[in-house]
Amino acid sequence: MKLNVIIEKNDTELYGRIEGIGNFMPVVIGETPEDVQEKLLALIRDYREHEGKEDTAWLSIDLKTVEFEIHDEPES
Repeated sequence: MKLNVIIEKNDTELYGRIEGIGNFMPVVIGETPEDVQEKLLALIRDYREHEGKEDTAWLSIDLKTVEFEIHDEPES
């Protein structure tokens, strides 16, 4: 499964988020796209183990095989 990651940039950091899945929108800050992906995986794992124990949308995602597709924030 591919998860769409929206990346926003400021002068020093990247902000990454995944929208539209279940009852949770993970948002992290990182230095590189790879850093953002690692932090998103850790945050999703934590969510599934704690407050997301009944969020079937997130529980159905196999985190061992998930792929991230990076998208820049669309300009308004």
